[in-house]
Amino acid sequence: MQSGHRDEGVLGLDKIAIRWPGTFWAERALWRAALVLLLDDAEPAIVRLKRLVSDYPESGLRAQTLYVLGRVLIN
Repeated sequence: MQSGHRDEGVLGLDKIAIRWPGTFWAERALWRAALVLLLDDAEPAIVRLKRLVSDYPESGLRAQTLYVLGRVLIN
């Protein structure tokens, strides 16, 4: 993603979340993909944030995710 291949990077992160569901890596992949997508397009980012909240209720990222999701939804 840092080399300008955002879509490929997000696709790779999505594959991590699908291949290893319920793991630390899956929730981190969803979080990172959402943050990258927020720079250009909120809708796909919202999908990933909602999935992170619903699929990983014990995540250490839950509070941050809810905050970001709330901020995006009110704009």
